[in-house]
Amino acid sequence: MSVCHARRPASCQQHLRPNALFGRLGGGEEFGILLHECSRELGLEIAERTRVAIGTPPTGQDGHGVATSASVGLAATGIRGYGLQRLCKEADAALYRAKRTGRNRVVAGADHLAEA
Repeated sequence: MSVCHARRPASCQQHLRPNALFGRLGGGEEFGILLHECSRELGLEIAERTRVAIGTPPTGQDGHGVATSASVGLAATGIRGYGLQRLCKEADAALYRAKRTGRNRVVAGADHLAEA
């Protein structure tokens, strides 16, 4: 499960596997991505590719693009189990750690456990 804070949701969807579930969380600019049968490592790779794609500005008709960025929080079932509420909570906490530590980055939910 990842939570993506981005202004370009189409960029997120382009880099997901066909069986991924993707949708807006709440009314803001946060999106949830559920990656079925996906390892933590592959989830990190997908999240990073998506983050980079969001940060690549599309060029408008005037030849100028608008720079954007994405902060991503990731939670893995191998660490947090399969409870959807627990995964959402961990992914959300990781998202806020990504924002607090400089934004425009991917943070996995268990990263803070490895630091302890």
